[in-house]
Amino acid sequence: MHTRREFIASAAALPALPFGSRLCEAVPVVDTHLHCFAGKDNDKFPYHKNGPYKPDDAATPEHLLACMKEAGVDYAIVVHPEPYHYGPRKCTSPVLPGFGTVA
Repeated sequence: MHTRREFIASAAALPALPFGSRLCEAVPVVDTHLHCFAGKDNDKFPYHKNGPYKPDDAATPEHLLACMKEAGVDYAIVVHPEPYHYGPRKCTSPVLPGFGTVA
C-alpha cells in the first residue's frame, strides 16, 4: 500500500508525462453537491414554513446548466435542500426530465 506522500508525489508528476494533458481532458468534472430552488414566489414548490433558510431568488435548471458550462462542469448531482422539508423526488422533479447532465 502506498503512503499519502507517495500518492501526492505521483499525482503531481502526471502533468509532466506525455499523456498527462490527454488524461486530464478525459476525466469528467462533476459537481457532487448542489441545490435547485424554485424561489420564494413559486406556488408549485413552496418552502416549508419551518425551513431553516428560504432563498428569495430561484436557482433554475437553466441557470444551473449555464453556470456548469461557464465553470467547465460536465455533470452535477442535485442534493435535497432543507427549505422544502419533503422528499427529494418531489424536490428534484422539475430538474431531472430532459437534463442528462444532472442526476
